[in-house]
Amino acid sequence: MPPEVLVFIRSPERRARRIGFRILVASFLTGTFTTLTTSGGILCERLSFGDPSVASAAGGGMLLSASLLMILTQRVRRLSFRLQFDRVKFSRLFSTERIDGHFVYRIRSGVFLAAQVLGALTGAAAICAATRLGPLGAAHWLSASPTLLVNDVVAGAAILLLVWALARELDTRLLLLALVLMTAYRVTDGRWHVLGAPRAFVVTVQRALLVQFAAIALVLIHARARST
Repeated sequence: MPPEVLVFIRSPERRARRIGFRILVASFLTGTFTTLTTSGGILCERLSFGDPSVASAAGGGMLLSASLLMILTQRVRRLSFRLQFDRVKFSRLFSTERIDGHFVYRIRSGVFLAAQVLGALTGAAAICAATRLGPLGAAHWLSASPTLLVNDVVAGAAILLLVWALARELDTRLLLLALVLMTAYRVTDGRWHVLGAPRAFVVTVQRALLVQFAAIALVLIHARARST
């Protein structure tokens, strides 16, 4: 486990808030990028009727977004601000503890995760809107119905769970939850297929998503093992 990053600040509160705001913006953007790649990849697979090369390209985009999300999450979880105060003020953004006469501020995990989830919802909503507006809106079988949205929700949630499991020193509870989610998705995958498509799919979205998640998990776990 690498040592945590300590940032010493002379004008503490203003700079700490500024850095915290930038972290939240970065978290929101990476969350948005994650579901833009997952939901966007799913949409491209539907448009190509399950072309394996398109599914492979979508998997590469998902791996890129998951890697960026994990790098940011790991760095922020290790980041702290060491401040020399007589007393500390309560902050919804930071948790605090006193170490060696200094107050150490860390970004609250709940706030950080909420920014990622909000970004993820924004990205998924953008892809959902794309299937209902413009040229794609005429293809009724592409419309993001509640049934089809399950694929997008599972893809985004599984990556978030995997990333946080690895960022929390391989948290087995989160990892198990991700595996349970994907197992339930595999058992019920027949319910989430596209209905009314003009032709049959070469590779279904559900099968592609399972393979993509397994590949991403192996790559991220291997990368984490090499970095420790």
